[in-house]
Amino acid sequence: MNAIHTVQNPLDILIRARHMQEDALLTVLGRALSALPKMAVRALRQAELRRQLDALDDHLLADIGLHRSDIPAVAARSYLAQDAKHPAPQAAELHILQPTAPVADARLAA
Repeated sequence: MNAIHTVQNPLDILIRARHMQEDALLTVLGRALSALPKMAVRALRQAELRRQLDALDDHLLADIGLHRSDIPAVAARSYLAQDAKHPAPQAAELHILQPTAPVADARLAA
């Protein structure tokens, strides 16, 4: 008499299994819904980075080691790397580009 076996109604077992499936589904849906705001912010930031890089001329892009065709991949990698807690590629760190004031050059004034 080491083990006591309880006989359960098969319908009770099926009901319990169904509840467990529903709980698992709700957990997955809850995680997915909680990730939506983060995904939306990431998409907006990637789009902004693409717009900013697209606004640069080809010479400036070459100065930072990019070709115009690299822009979509750079924008995508920049935030994936941050999410993975790995450093982003160097060119992808340009997610905030600020226009700079023109440098006053004495040679131009003359």
